[in-house]
Amino acid sequence: MKPYKLLLLTYSKSESLAASTNSNRMMGHLLADEFARLPNVELTYRASHECRDSDLDNADAVLAHTYLGDDMLGRLMEYRKTNNLFFAYCESLPYAGADVSFTWVPWPDVVSKRYTLRFPCSKEVLKKYTVPKTRKSILLDHAWQPRLGTESEWTNRLIDWVEPLKDECKIAKLVSSTEKDFVYPDWLETIKPTTYFDFLDKTRQFETFIITHMGSYNHSIVDMAGRGMRLLAPHGFTHDDVVDSLGINLFGGIDSLMAELDKPIGEGVSRQIDKMTDAGDLVAKMNAIFMGALSGNQ
Repeated sequence: MKPYKLLLLTYSKSESLAASTNSNRMMGHLLADEFARLPNVELTYRASHECRDSDLDNADAVLAHTYLGDDMLGRLMEYRKTNNLFFAYCESLPYAGADVSFTWVPWPDVVSKRYTLRFPCSKEVLKKYTVPKTRKSILLDHAWQPRLGTESEWTNRLIDWVEPLKDECKIAKLVSSTEKDFVYPDWLETIKPTTYFDFLDKTRQFETFIITHMGSYNHSIVDMAGRGMRLLAPHGFTHDDVVDSLGINLFGGIDSLMAELDKPIGEGVSRQIDKMTDAGDLVAKMNAIFMGALSGNQ
């Protein structure tokens, strides 16, 4: 395999996969760890705000795993006006300015070259934190503060709806860093921001995960489904492909939510991890595309 120099950029970065404190850092480390194992790749790994001009000058290709609002994307576009640098982007949405976009779910062909790599994860890690579930246990997703109380953010109403179940069900809620000043009822267990492995450990016994806010993609869905949890979501809150692929049960109000909670857990829930893309397979696909592009075959 012909060697090349790859610059991997993420929006933020932690010291290791175990120490990652959000999904961007977690996925960044999964990518970095797997690329570092490839004998044909000389890897430089940076948080996007730490990227130096010399990093760009020294790279044959750049892989940006960041958000569409990151200033680094504009900087890359300017750099490429006068420099030959292959540019790939990966996240839940494609980026039209990239040579190639890797997305976790399919989207309309808004870019010429786009590859869907469904539900990336470390299967080894998820299996390590998979245990038998506590019956009638419910985990609510974190709140999305900018939309709290709107029709695209149902945290408050979901807490009200499940409160009558508090004496018969173990009920908890993920809490994001933006919720640190919020006050939740005493009966509701809260799981505060922590490292990725600790997050997996604290959530592994829950039977049902309820999505609380609208979004294009949610890495927590993969973490939960990959460990055998049933997924519930309000209508329209999750990408249609995710709903169909992972069999997410939808509800529109308190009555339909209670009806879903009363249903038995389907046998297929425990096999959802088979539908996911392991990090090693993900990077192997990316590496093949980089090698082809740099050799002029794509």
